[in-house]
Amino acid sequence: MDEPVLFVGALNLGRPATAGAMAKNQHLFRFFKERFKSIRVIDAIDLRKRPLLSGRILIEIFRSDRTRPIIFSSSAKSTCLLVRMLMFLNVKRNVYFWVLGGDLAESVKRGDCAVRQLAYFNRVLVEGNSMRVALESEGLTNVHVVPNFREVGALPETPKHSNKKRFVFLSRITREKGVDLIFKSVRQLNVTLSSDRFSVDLYGVIDPSYEEEFRTQLSDFDNVAYRRFLDLGDCSNYDILAGYDTMLFPTFFSGEGFPGVLIDAFIAGLPVIASDWNLNGDVIEDGVTGIIIPARDALALKDAMLQVIRGDLDLNVMSQRCQQQAQNYAIENVLNDDLLEELGLLPESVM
Repeated sequence: MDEPVLFVGALNLGRPATAGAMAKNQHLFRFFKERFKSIRVIDAIDLRKRPLLSGRILIEIFRSDRTRPIIFSSSAKSTCLLVRMLMFLNVKRNVYFWVLGGDLAESVKRGDCAVRQLAYFNRVLVEGNSMRVALESEGLTNVHVVPNFREVGALPETPKHSNKKRFVFLSRITREKGVDLIFKSVRQLNVTLSSDRFSVDLYGVIDPSYEEEFRTQLSDFDNVAYRRFLDLGDCSNYDILAGYDTMLFPTFFSGEGFPGVLIDAFIAGLPVIASDWNLNGDVIEDGVTGIIIPARDALALKDAMLQVIRGDLDLNVMSQRCQQQAQNYAIENVLNDDLLEELGLLPESVM
C-alpha cells in the first residue's frame, strides 16, 4: 500500500473529546495509526460550514489511487454531499463510510442520502443490527455492523450502595438529550420525597442555545448539581463515575446511534435508565443492565428513578452484569485484525 490511508472525520485533535462522535473518531484514528504504516487525517469539524475544507477533501480523493483506503467517519448529510460530487465527476475510489449516529435510514427517507449514494461505498459500517435491517430494507447490500467501543482497562470498584441514591447524567446538556425530562422527574419526586433521599449530578458541555434556560431551572433544586465536564479520556475518572448508583439517559436526540456513554456506564458498573430510542434498546437489557422507558416520558422516568430510590432493584447484581457487558465493547474486541480482514483493509505487513 503506497499511499497513506486517508481518514476524514471530526476529531478535535490534541484536545479532549467534547462529544460522542469526537471520542469515537479519536479512538478510530489511534487504531488506524497503529495498524497502518502511514495515515493522513483531515479533521472535519463543522464540515458542512466549511466549503473550502470540502474542496480540499475532494481534491485529496481525486488525486488518490483507486486502491487507497479512504475512510469517512462523519455525519450522513455531509458525507453524502461529498459522495454526490464524486459520483457526478465519475470518481471511483475505495471508500468506507463509518456511520456516526443512528438516523441514517431516516436520512434516506428524508432524501438527505440516496440509496445509490450509499451503494457507492465499499462498506457502510453501522453501530447496530436494527440499523442494518432498516438499511437493507431500502435495498442496500454493503452494510456491516460494528458496535461502538471504548478502551476498557482495569474496571473500577463499585462502592456499596447507601440509602441516599446518586444519579448521574453524562452527555451534552441540551433539551434533546432529555435534561428537561430529568428536571420534571426530580420536581415530581421532590413533592413526595425528602430531597436528601437522592441527588442528580449533570456532566457535559452546555449547548449555548439552552444555557440560560438550563441554569434557570437548575437554580430551583437543592439536589441537582451541574459538575461541568468529566473527561473519561483520563481513565482515573471512571472511579468518579463508579461512585454513582445509576445513570440517566432519557435522550430523544434524532441523531442518536449507539451512545458511547452507555459503555462508559457499563465500565463504571452503572445500570442505565434510558429511553427506548434508536439503539438504546439494542444495548441495554431491560431489567438486567438498566431500565428502558418510553421516550419523552417524564412520568416513566420518575417511576424508574423511584424504583432505584426505594431499593426495588438489586443494584449490586445489575452493576456486576454491566461490567461483564462492558467487555463486549472493549476496543480490542471490536477493532482488530479480524475486522480489518473482513473489510478488506488488513495491511499486507500483518497478513
